[in-house]
Amino acid sequence: MKKLLSSVLTCAIAGSLLVAPAANATDYEEEILLRTSASVRGIYDPNTNRWICASSEDYTSLTHDSRASLLSIGRCTHPEYTVLLNTVFEHLEETIDQVDHLADKVDRLEEKIQADEREIDHLHKNLSISRNELDATKRENRKLSDALDSSEYEIDHLHKNLTISRNELDATKRENRELNTKIDQSQKKIEELKEKNLLTEDELDKVTAKLNAAEAKIKELTHKVQKLEKEVKELKERNAELQKENHDLLSKIDSLNTKNASLHKDLNASFGLNVFFGVISAIAAIIGIGHFLKPVFEKFFHRR
Repeated sequence: MKKLLSSVLTCAIAGSLLVAPAANATDYEEEILLRTSASVRGIYDPNTNRWICASSEDYTSLTHDSRASLLSIGRCTHPEYTVLLNTVFEHLEETIDQVDHLADKVDRLEEKIQADEREIDHLHKNLSISRNELDATKRENRKLSDALDSSEYEIDHLHKNLTISRNELDATKRENRELNTKIDQSQKKIEELKEKNLLTEDELDKVTAKLNAAEAKIKELTHKVQKLEKEVKELKERNAELQKENHDLLSKIDSLNTKNASLHKDLNASFGLNVFFGVISAIAAIIGIGHFLKPVFEKFFHRR
């Protein structure tokens, strides 16, 4: 088959036209064939440590409506070696271009990885800041909670004192009213006795002394009432202040709880981005290099 192909190729006209006798013809009839394609593929034989060439050519008949294909496999000829070498050089140039392009891609990938690493460092710093801020917020929250407990305890204590003072004030006012009533009654009786001349000077002095003592007691009770009223007023004012402080503390605690939730969310997001950037960088490196090396290996020593 190899010799047949060589003899046929020797008869080719301008390297592309072939004249052959028609099959089963009694008279000689020329058939003109046009070569439409040709290829050489090298196959390495590890047993002989040599290359084997597989040459194939396709022809179309110009005199008949037919096509023909020729295939030969054997030791490589000089022209076939030349074709293979040219193919190797072409592949080598393409490979060099691919490697250069791959090197540029790797450089860009390294720059991207460095940018991701800088971003990760930035996220680490933000993470540390957020953690410190979260710890500080928790400490502040505990302080406010302690202050709120203390304020609530003081409010309860003030409520008890306020109740006691109000009860004492009410009792003192009743006692004051009773004494005023008795004094008024006593003064009326004294006036009646004076008009009837039924009191001696000694009796009048004794009655007057008792009235003076009662009036002194009334003054004392009045002063006590005023003092208690002032104390009740101060307790009410202090109670209002504590209620406001309580409200402010609760607002601060709510704000800190909201801030805590936001910081926890930021921490989780920072951790997620940290992992994401690391995984993406690794995947990008693997996929990027594999993507550009694959066509180089596929095309080497296999070209039509």
